[in-house]
Amino acid sequence: ELVAHIHELFTDYFQKCFEELPDNTDLLVGQLYGYIRTIAALYRDKNSYHNWRHACHVVLGSCYLVDATNLGSENPWIGFAAIFAALVHDVKHMGVPNAQLEEEDHMIA
Repeated sequence: ELVAHIHELFTDYFQKCFEELPDNTDLLVGQLYGYIRTIAALYRDKNSYHNWRHACHVVLGSCYLVDATNLGSENPWIGFAAIFAALVHDVKHMGVPNAQLEEEDHMIA
């Protein structure tokens, strides 16, 4: 399941953010899993491109860039924030360009 794989990546980056892991790490990691499942459910399956699979690809690419550029080397939260942004970047995407939404006078345009 993609959620489990993405959760593994997030857990790794999350744990890098602490010099010493807090006592409630298991609870936090469990909450992180639930959050990722919630985000996955918010992606529209009917959207042929901006869907959950696309979000996972962007997360993987972001992980590579964070590692390759040492983005989080001084502050690991920056690396975590980058992959978090990748995770949520297209949640509830309508599947059409913004120009079309503007033309249709859609409320989110």
